[in-house]
Amino acid sequence: MTRRRSDRPRIVCPRCWDSFVWEYDDSRVWMHPDDGGALTEVDLTDRGAAKRADYLRRGYRPCPNPSDDMAAHFIPANYGNAGQALSIGLVGPSESGKSHLLAAMIREALAEGLVPYGLEVARLDLRRHAEFERQQIARLVAGRAIEATSRGVTDYADMLVVRRIRDGVTRTLTFFDVAGEDLRANDHRNQITARFLIGQPALIFVHAAGAGREVQRDNNETALALGRLEAVPTCRRLPATIALTMADRLRFTSPVDRWIARPSDRVDAAERRAESRDLYAYLYAERAEGALAPFTFFDRCTLHAVSATGSDAVVTSSGERAFVHGYRPMRVLEPLVSLLCMAGVIEGREASKVGR
Repeated sequence: MTRRRSDRPRIVCPRCWDSFVWEYDDSRVWMHPDDGGALTEVDLTDRGAAKRADYLRRGYRPCPNPSDDMAAHFIPANYGNAGQALSIGLVGPSESGKSHLLAAMIREALAEGLVPYGLEVARLDLRRHAEFERQQIARLVAGRAIEATSRGVTDYADMLVVRRIRDGVTRTLTFFDVAGEDLRANDHRNQITARFLIGQPALIFVHAAGAGREVQRDNNETALALGRLEAVPTCRRLPATIALTMADRLRFTSPVDRWIARPSDRVDAAERRAESRDLYAYLYAERAEGALAPFTFFDRCTLHAVSATGSDAVVTSSGERAFVHGYRPMRVLEPLVSLLCMAGVIEGREASKVGR
């Protein structure tokens, strides 16, 4: 399949963040061997259409990295064919529940949680998702706590593609979970780790209910992220939301009790504004100024009460941290739905008013 150059989209690599024209080529692809070794090139010229499509679904292509400021790296072979990409980053202090929220969010999205909003979800980077499923989602569903976000990770956590049921339009969603320590670090590797912040991402700022006073007041990770975003000319127009995680701790506390157990399967801008108002007032009364900074920084921002697990982890007799009441996610898709409304992935009059 050959496209006219004018039809070739310009994309941004989700690893080096260089921009380049996507040269579609279905004659070759790079695959991992069964033993998990290094990527090797596979010639698809003599493969049938079905086999070729399957290879492209599972394979990768080298990024040209025009700036040549990173080691050689690869992106999914169909990355440039899946519509405009939207990077989504989770930012917040250590122990704020970022990794649990991300795992629960992706799990619920793949379990048709976005269908009521007119979206179907599929995996795009199959190998990366299988790793994420094994290391994160499977632990969470089994009621086991996820390990803290690793430092120095320069790659995305997972990559999905959403398809709008009404018209078939697709968008790529690339998720990043960056350790708070990496935002504070100044060495070159960790500067690359947080580079996604210059890629005009949508952002979920995470703040844990019941966090210590120092975290509430300062929230250095949020301040550092906003500082790096200042280099992006359009930073104020980026989609943003604040997730009050572990909100099950406040399920009997006003005004969180009004929202944490409320089901949601539609976009009602007034209702999202009311939740944002209530949670803003609560966090302000708690003197969580650092957590609220994104609300005044961005033109559009919402606040949502969520719980990835429904309860706190406890240390079991084996020494492992576990959720003894099991996996009970509460409203974990709400921050994502708000971002998708602000980014135009979810369309409609109500969606256009979210965050305003």
